Amino acid sequence: MRAFILLSLLPLHVTAQPGWLALEFSFIMEHHGVEVPADKLEHGGGFTFEADGERARTFTINRSRFSTVRFPAQRSDITRHRDTLWLRITHRDEGVMEIAFPPRADQRTINPYATDHMVVVFRPGRVMVTDLPKHLRVTGIMTGLAPLMEFFPGTHVSATCGCDTVRQAVDRLRQEFDFGIGCRTFRTSSLPEAVLELFADGPHHPHISMRIRGTALGPDWPLDTVRFAPTQFRVLGWHRLEVDTAVVRDTVFGWNLAGYDRRIGEPPPSYVVHLSHAQPTTRDTLLFRFWWLGGGENVRITHRTVPDREGEHVLEFTVHRSPANLPGILPREREITVQVPPLPAGRARMKLAYQEDPDFPAPRYAALDGYYLTVR
Repeated sequence: MRAFILLSLLPLHVTAQPGWLALEFSFIMEHHGVEVPADKLEHGGGFTFEADGERARTFTINRSRFSTVRFPAQRSDITRHRDTLWLRITHRDEGVMEIAFPPRADQRTINPYATDHMVVVFRPGRVMVTDLPKHLRVTGIMTGLAPLMEFFPGTHVSATCGCDTVRQAVDRLRQEFDFGIGCRTFRTSSLPEAVLELFADGPHHPHISMRIRGTALGPDWPLDTVRFAPTQFRVLGWHRLEVDTAVVRDTVFGWNLAGYDRRIGEPPPSYVVHLSHAQPTTRDTLLFRFWWLGGGENVRITHRTVPDREGEHVLEFTVHRSPANLPGILPREREITVQVPPLPAGRARMKLAYQEDPDFPAPRYAALDGYYLTVR
């Protein structure tokens, strides 16, 4: 009897696994621009799957729109994943798509990357899983839009993440936002990250954007309360944002001062200037994009750099407008780009001057006047 019990337990002992966790890949399948329902994939739907050479079936969790396929645990556990794994997707009529899962472990480190809530656009050929977009649900509250809404009544805030755009992601009448978006992920440290761009746009409106960089390991990206500002931030701690000094940042002047409450013919107190970039070194060429809403104004902008009495430098822009309009130009968005060679180290103060006829006023850029730029 004892021998029979031992023999009956032997297969269990042989097949048991020492706590390995299988790599699970969850995804939305798009075919010819249409999302394939997860329950249809689960029952075939014209597709078959092989995970590292073994036939696999997709399944869903809690009736999610995402399909999941599981790799063999003994080869795909993150501590043992030292060889590239392949997911082979075959369509009965259109061929084979292969997705490569590069090693996540070596002798010293673990290198995770996003494998959940991905977007697979079926196309025969080979692709890396790290090149697939990830579907993120972004939630939060947006504040600080009052100046844009007041000065540019047609403003709407959209979102993009490199491969997908959600129009009117933030409602101008309601501060809460909740939307899904496909994002390209990248890895700058040990975790995958993504950059979300929230941009304000509309008719007769300058493009003003805010970027947020954060970890994109999970399916959700709760941002809590976000105050709109035209620069790049990163998520730290519990949804806390701080200015991202690790990347080149641009900034915008006058986006909150370009009011329309003025007499007919009087220029706005400040039009918009886009600066690239906001943290220059002595090796960087600067680009200033001067935007205004006008018609046939004959405008040019020059610049010069001069030292001041306190040992600093003054970067002076002169806006010239001739007392004549260009013929046949209807009111529209106008922009002039000024390229400034690298500046000396230290602080440089911006100064604006105008050459104009009183009856033909030039566009005004008061927000830039007096600003100090630190050159490293």
